[in-house]
Amino acid sequence: MGSTDGNRQLRRKRRRNSLTVLSFLSLWLIGFTGLFLYAIGQTLAYSFTDYNLMNDAIWIGLANYTNLIFKDSVFWTTLANTGFFVVLLVPGILVLAFMLALLVNRKTRIANWASVAYFLPFIIPLAATGLVWRWMFNGDYGVVNYLFSLFHLEGPSWLTSSHWVKPAIAIAELTLVGQYMIIFAAALQDVPKELYEAADIDGASGWKKILNISLPMVSPAALFNFITCLIAEFQIFEIPYVMTLNGGSSMQAKASGGPGWSSTTFAMYMYDKMFSEYDAGTATAMAILSLVIVLAIAFPVMRLSQRLVNYER
Repeated sequence: MGSTDGNRQLRRKRRRNSLTVLSFLSLWLIGFTGLFLYAIGQTLAYSFTDYNLMNDAIWIGLANYTNLIFKDSVFWTTLANTGFFVVLLVPGILVLAFMLALLVNRKTRIANWASVAYFLPFIIPLAATGLVWRWMFNGDYGVVNYLFSLFHLEGPSWLTSSHWVKPAIAIAELTLVGQYMIIFAAALQDVPKELYEAADIDGASGWKKILNISLPMVSPAALFNFITCLIAEFQIFEIPYVMTLNGGSSMQAKASGGPGWSSTTFAMYMYDKMFSEYDAGTATAMAILSLVIVLAIAFPVMRLSQRLVNYER
């Protein structure tokens, strides 16, 4: 009887604590939820209209979607460009971030300095980062081609070649591992040291400890990093925009994404539709499609994570 009363009091205490927290967060939650639902609803409504930001929106049904999917070849080009970056950069960034986290997690004199150095590119404004990489990949006087010349090799015209511009942008994006590295490093700090000690007693090698201890124990952080990195790379905009600024041909009615449409991402094309062509209906339809695509990728990953992600310590 006493244990039953104690459990009841404990539940009441937890309920009071939860209500207290919710009462403090209620105004923020109500405001955020209202703003979020309004923005999503307004975007969805405009995607079914012909709207140029100046005149009243005219209902046209699914015309924006059908024009994009069945008539707009540039839409598919930009989607393919974005897919290239997502497929290449998401695993590349996560692997690099995990490797750097392992290095930072080692108790060395330069560990703290290294963690700051790895994180620093992430906090620099992306426009400034893009300008630096644009200078470095300049075909005439860039640092990258200068390094090639030291080995008597001729570097390509990175930003004016449709074959090399996307690899140049991908290399620039790979430096933005700071946020993901910090999350991996924090997760590694939380791994019980007893597991590594037991593995040392069994004579496990460094790679076996990484594969059998480190990776399973940081799997929740890996899942979080994967989802956030997927969203970030699908919305890739600033660095390719700045690196290819004024790089398009005279036949191209836009300032970035050249040569041609070879480096134009989905977000850049959506920006072009909204602020260059003032076609808000098509731009909002693209926003809804991007949401659907990201959810279509993230949902199976979340379902699969129920079997692969280890939440136990």
